[in-house]
Amino acid sequence: MEDKLSVFYFQVHDGPNREGALFCRSGTWVEILDKRTAEYEAKTNEYSRPEYVRGTRLENSRFNIFGIQLCSDDVVHRHC
Repeated sequence: MEDKLSVFYFQVHDGPNREGALFCRSGTWVEILDKRTAEYEAKTNEYSRPEYVRGTRLENSRFNIFGIQLCSDDVVHRHC
């Protein structure tokens, strides 16, 4: 059975302090924050709890970029 989701990896703006991120065809980047950053931002912005995953449209953030190629639009809507 063929996988409906194929994932490939590439780096942009490489640097020593990069974190993980996902990109969806909708144009949204999903950033995955480290624990220290998430807890610091929660305290600074008075969030009730840390956000470890969040969306952004900033392509040149400090996060590594993972491209996701999906075979079906139905899958895109469920994941993005």
